[in-house]
Amino acid sequence: MMEIKKIDHNFSVCQVEDYSLVNLNSEYSFIGKTDEEKSLVCITDEVPANVIQQDDGKRFVSRAF
Repeated sequence: MMEIKKIDHNFSVCQVEDYSLVNLNSEYSFIGKTDEEKSLVCITDEVPANVIQQDDGKRFVSRAF
């Protein structure tokens, strides 16, 4: 049975200059890269200083099997 639970954090979706200031030891983080940008989804309180664009107020869920 799959269980879905709400993650009790506010998240931000960001474009960053590079990943040098990203907290990869955070409880939640996701990085993605294309030929045009470096992206990060992280807890809003952990947005790095080298952010180029930031979209706050995102909420996510987690699922467990």
